[in-house]
Amino acid sequence: MNQQSMSPPHGPMGLIEVPFYRYWGETAYLVGGLLLLTLVLLAVFLHREKKKLRPRLEDPRVERWRQIRSELEALTLSPMPSSEQVAEFSLRLSALLRRALEHQLGGAATRQTLRELEQSLRQERRISPEAKEQLLQFLSWAEAQKFAAPQLQETQDCKAWLAKVQLWIQALQEGTL
Repeated sequence: MNQQSMSPPHGPMGLIEVPFYRYWGETAYLVGGLLLLTLVLLAVFLHREKKKLRPRLEDPRVERWRQIRSELEALTLSPMPSSEQVAEFSLRLSALLRRALEHQLGGAATRQTLRELEQSLRQERRISPEAKEQLLQFLSWAEAQKFAAPQLQETQDCKAWLAKVQLWIQALQEGTL
């Protein structure tokens, strides 16, 4: 035998002697893992993009206050009612105030009679006694307008009550009434 044929091989001969098919399992795991990682990253990216495209919903409380304020603004910008329209104006103003009370304090102020609302307001601790009296005075005036004969002085009262209701609604929204 030849001596040279028995000598160990030189260089990276170990890779040549082992067939490649022995590493297919590890290669498949590596490719599968990379594919899975790519799919997860793609799903996260698409989820974030979907969130950006989705319209953002506001807090319903903010939307209710915005609606109350816009209706109050519409009443403010409308011309003061004539003596025949005072009843309708006072009812709209009273309804706005009742909705604001209901929204801030809870309860059913829009569905209560004046007497029931008076009882629930008297039990409310978050409103000062002076503010309670003024609120009840306004609500009594508005209730009386449904049955009273129109008078000239009532249109001037509407301006004063409108200014007060604006302040009350703002105070209710801020929680300072």
